[in-house]
Amino acid sequence: MAPVIKNDLDFSYTDIGLIMAAYTAVQAIFGIPGGICADRLGIGFSIFFGFVLLSGAALLFSQADGLTMCLIASGLMGCGYAFMNPSTAKAVFNWFPQDRRGTAASIKQTGVPVAWMIGALTFPLAEVVHWQWIMVGMAVMNAGTGLIYLPMIEKPTRSESAPSNLIPIADLWNIIKNKSVIALEINGFLYHAGQQNLYSFITLFMTESLRAGSGLAAMTLQLVQAGSILGRIGLGTASDFLLGGKRKAILVFVALLSSAGVLGLVFLEGSWGIYGALILAFILGFALCSGSPIYQTAVMESVDPKLSGTAVGYHSTVMPAGKAVGTVLFGAIVDAYGFGSAWFVTALLILVAALVLMKFFRESEKASSP
Repeated sequence: MAPVIKNDLDFSYTDIGLIMAAYTAVQAIFGIPGGICADRLGIGFSIFFGFVLLSGAALLFSQADGLTMCLIASGLMGCGYAFMNPSTAKAVFNWFPQDRRGTAASIKQTGVPVAWMIGALTFPLAEVVHWQWIMVGMAVMNAGTGLIYLPMIEKPTRSESAPSNLIPIADLWNIIKNKSVIALEINGFLYHAGQQNLYSFITLFMTESLRAGSGLAAMTLQLVQAGSILGRIGLGTASDFLLGGKRKAILVFVALLSSAGVLGLVFLEGSWGIYGALILAFILGFALCSGSPIYQTAVMESVDPKLSGTAVGYHSTVMPAGKAVGTVLFGAIVDAYGFGSAWFVTALLILVAALVLMKFFRESEKASSP
């Protein structure tokens, strides 16, 4: 609904960019606290609290009459997601054995591209229903969904292995200095930078560089999402059933395929380039936009199972940072040298991500659940 909100509140494109940046920045800030909450207060409480924040944010957004309130509401949404993401990932880690986690995490994460597709429907809906009432409806839906998780909230118990300090600095440091986690986060930073570049600029590339119409540009983004759904389910299943719960080969494969696909965008031009972009959009959706659940699973399996939520929280801090840096860098390169150079640099960064993973990531023989 960005175009509708932009026109209604007389925002500039910079204002819209700031609203999106507020969501990403707050998500990064609260990633680690969200993970600690999942480990210390439980999965049920963290998910419920996340829905409370999302519901409140949507309600606040529905009353926005200027940039300041939109920024606060967007940041509150990012905070809500920061609490939900580690808790849902931890639920998969706790509830499924190693050779089923990739599949379970991938099925869970198909909600992301599906939500993108459903969210796109709010644009035409806003032509008949005011966007503020749509936001109120979102607030009600989030509140209702949050109530489902109330029975899952349990009184936290303290075990001998659980440290008494509220913020487990030593535990967090053990995660940060873990060599496999370092490799995963460097890889994930670069991979998700490329992913966000694709999401943010593929439609502009279609319309401004290849001169495609708005319909074809929208179709390109839908093909990215369709490929993402297929990739998330297919790669997670392959990780479990073909590779026995191993993640490295899948992550290296998607990075190499992503790098090659993005490089292919460099050479597209003219009318034939439009059809090439449609094909590459689906391939990149499959490869570049489907690895997130495998990353989350690999990070959790690289640390003490009791710290899996904190580990995903740390990952949820690095991931949006990569997205933010990637889009700023990509936009600057497009302004200075054009889309071809920006896609080339993106392909190079993703290739570096694959090489880092190949060289430094060592997955354990078995990651047991607690």
